Amino acid sequence: MSRFENSYLAESVGYNNGHANGMADGVTVGREHGYTQGWNEATIHANGVIDERNQLIDRLYGANERLGAENRRLIPENEMLREENEQLKQQLQLQQEQVQALRAECEAMFKAFLGVVAIAHPAMKVVAKLPLSERAEVFDQFCDQAIQLQSREYVAQNKYPSSQPLILKYLPIANQVFNQTHKQLQQQEAESKSAAKGPTDN
Repeated sequence: MSRFENSYLAESVGYNNGHANGMADGVTVGREHGYTQGWNEATIHANGVIDERNQLIDRLYGANERLGAENRRLIPENEMLREENEQLKQQLQLQQEQVQALRAECEAMFKAFLGVVAIAHPAMKVVAKLPLSERAEVFDQFCDQAIQLQSREYVAQNKYPSSQPLILKYLPIANQVFNQTHKQLQQQEAESKSAAKGPTDN
């Protein structure tokens, strides 16, 4: 016999207990179902994310491999360029040193030239007073020495010594003496030819 004296009450309690237990079981089943479904959905989503990550990693590895290959290809070229740059720097430094040496040499030569001008100026005054034959000898020696020191082409181009630019600028007295000597030699040569033709023409 039921512990409840009232059968209605006994049915009501049993119903209520059954209903409560059923609700509890239903919640448990619902939770389990929802948990499983949520887990499955989360797993599917996570797998998709992992696949995307793996694809991205594969692309990055591929890009790194290509960059590595390109770098390995460019390393010899970079080395060659570095060597060429180093050679160019050395050549430039050598040229700069040569230019400095030439500049120093030119300055020294110019100072020496000015020293010669200082000596030559009074010497040309003495030469101007010499007879024509001796002045002609000085003139010839000057031309020969100019050709030896420079070149025949340079001497011819600059009309040495009668109008060489440095002579005109720094030693005009030499230009005067040489021009006068040259004119007198031409005049003497013309007179000699004229005298030689005279007896045969008569």
